[in-house]
Amino acid sequence: MIRKPNILHVFVDQQRFDTLGALNNPMIRTPHLDRLLRLGTAFTQAYTPAPVCIAARCSMIYGQYPANTGCYENTASLSCRP
Repeated sequence: MIRKPNILHVFVDQQRFDTLGALNNPMIRTPHLDRLLRLGTAFTQAYTPAPVCIAARCSMIYGQYPANTGCYENTASLSCRP
């Protein structure tokens, strides 16, 4: 029987790439996130499809760009449909 992998996708608001201890920031302690990063995968070269969180989340959820989802700003809801 094939084991299915567990996938955990962490969505955060306004967190820069350099605000994790595991990504070489000695000023910040993030032991739980550091452990997740060590045991999993970090996308350190990823770019957001939109500059605001709701539009970016719609793109991630639907797998499409904001031009296709209709979500462009934070006043949109996740009910935007592609």
